[in-house]
Amino acid sequence: MRDRLRTEAEQHWARQRPPPTVEQLAAFRSRLATMDLASFEREIIEKIHRRLDEHYRIFSLAAEHGAIHMWDEYADGRRGLCIRFRSDARSPFGFAQRVIYQTDRPELLVPFENMTERDVADHATLIKTRARWEREVEYRLVRYPGLDYAEVGLRFDGDYGYFPTDVISGITVGTEMPEEDRAVIVAYANQHSPRLVVEVPHLIDRSAVAARRD
Repeated sequence: MRDRLRTEAEQHWARQRPPPTVEQLAAFRSRLATMDLASFEREIIEKIHRRLDEHYRIFSLAAEHGAIHMWDEYADGRRGLCIRFRSDARSPFGFAQRVIYQTDRPELLVPFENMTERDVADHATLIKTRARWEREVEYRLVRYPGLDYAEVGLRFDGDYGYFPTDVISGITVGTEMPEEDRAVIVAYANQHSPRLVVEVPHLIDRSAVAARRD
């Protein structure tokens, strides 16, 4: 692990503008050669989490609305609902990025002092996660600091984001949703402009599909 970190660190230092001084490079290399790697990894994770909490916001989306495990895990045992959004170029959700699933933990950048926030973001798993979550087929709409999202129809007020209501394309209600709750949802959908279609999902067992494919 130390050799890999040294290689990645040298590549990172070579890209920096202005480049580190000879004295800075010597100090960086000395630190890398003598540090406790377990403590170092904890330091990286803590630093990344702090920066993410301070500067970034993530809106998580699923690519489909019929997966059984998603309804079981995230929708109150199929009693909840799923709001569907348009994903064309005129919708802010069209700019969501597909999550990258990988077997190994995402590599983390060596967090030396002159590391930029974008460096942290690019290497801090904003759109990466472990392969065991792959069946969720997740997309993430990431709010990066310093970028203006007005052109794509997003407005932010603190931690809250606002988008045009016409990007909502429909509502899917869980198969176990109580009838009185479903009636409330249908009434809302009928008042929406344009009117929204409310439907019950055709549930798909992704684990069974994967087993048949194998």
